[in-house]
Amino acid sequence: MSQKDIDPSVGSAVAAALVQLSCQNWQLLSAKRLSGGAINQNFLIELQDEQAQTIRWVMRRGQSAGIPGTHGRADEYALFEFAHALGLTVPKPIALVQTDDGLVSFFEFRSGQADGRKLVQWLGGESEASTRTAPAITRQLGVELGRLHGTKASEMGAQTLAKTLGPRPAHSIEAAMVLVEKSFACVRQPTSYLTYATEQVLQEGRQLASQLTGSAASVCHNDFRLGNLMMDPESGRLTAVLDWEFASWGDVMADIGWLTAPCWRFGGAKPVAGFGELADLVSGLSSTMDVTEAQRLQTRLQNELAFWQRYAHLRWAIIAAQQGERAVPGDVEALELVITGCMSASLAEPVVSFYKGQDVVGMAKATTITTNTATNTTTDADGSAGISSDPSTADRLLAEAAAHLKLHLVPQLSGAQKYSALMAANAIRLARGALACASDDRSAATDPVIEDLVFDLRIWSFKG
Repeated sequence: MSQKDIDPSVGSAVAAALVQLSCQNWQLLSAKRLSGGAINQNFLIELQDEQAQTIRWVMRRGQSAGIPGTHGRADEYALFEFAHALGLTVPKPIALVQTDDGLVSFFEFRSGQADGRKLVQWLGGESEASTRTAPAITRQLGVELGRLHGTKASEMGAQTLAKTLGPRPAHSIEAAMVLVEKSFACVRQPTSYLTYATEQVLQEGRQLASQLTGSAASVCHNDFRLGNLMMDPESGRLTAVLDWEFASWGDVMADIGWLTAPCWRFGGAKPVAGFGELADLVSGLSSTMDVTEAQRLQTRLQNELAFWQRYAHLRWAIIAAQQGERAVPGDVEALELVITGCMSASLAEPVVSFYKGQDVVGMAKATTITTNTATNTTTDADGSAGISSDPSTADRLLAEAAAHLKLHLVPQLSGAQKYSALMAANAIRLARGALACASDDRSAATDPVIEDLVFDLRIWSFKG
């Protein structure tokens, strides 16, 4: 890569970091945008020092307005410094510099795989390598969480993260409830089902809080899941815990629930991140605790794990709604954010189904709309006549546009361009679903929460 191919704003940020580190004689060789990151942009920076050795950094900067309640660049950097000082598996913080575009942070480069689906395919199979490696990595994840939520980390966090996280709350579960309450309050136009799910989780959570004594809050990562956990397939080890912008005071069960929630299993069948067993995770956690703490954890897992998994689904549903609301028309990331916002219904569904005691998924499937573009009619899942419409040139155009993207354009693309084309096709599918469901009469609804959720689930699951 020649210097002219490097984004000037990236180059100037690297130059500022080199000045701060008194490494002005180092040469910038390349700067490559890394995949992933809905909130931040990440770049792999390659440098050459005075001894002609190649140095690799990761540069991190914001790409749009952050999700309400997430940490800015300086606070996230402080969290990395805390985690690194604690000895957790995180990249070493290198520099935090002010640029014309805002604060930019630099970290050492860690190799490994972070793609959730690829990791589940690698670790969740029945091969000899998978059955040997998956338990070991699952225990490593438990050890990492145990160290983060241990007494040493909590005491260090109370001293060093007071400006970042605020004072340490006296009660861990109440701190977790306050987090989700504040997060929900930032959703500008919450759906009825998201409101209902939040109310129910807060009520149950505070009942649990009243039963748990002597549990001061600990530092929660709050996004401890595949995608933010980098692993090395060759060594079979965790190499980095990334993305600390959601960290807050909370409860260890919140991080366990997040890691084991069905929404973060990436299609895998195992309870821990789709590839691991709960017993191995608990084994790693317990190795960081004394006997009394380990026994208490076991009791809480038996009594509370299902609740914390519902809590995880709710938090992700709230975050998805916030992502949709922060989309800026025309921005390169806007389409992905709007699609993410549409996910909120599928994420909230298990929570609503549990508290309502009804099979909302079954109700949505019973009325799922599929469009037959050849005849321009719609049919319900049971084959009966569905929403009537006149021959729709608009729907046919949308259907053909999506097909053209997937069948003719996508095969010619790769990387980010391929992902963008598939995303556009998905957006067209959702638009067709919304148009097909638009004439639904919901005026006679007996339960608006369920009716609204079923309606949005039908759009999300629309096949076309």
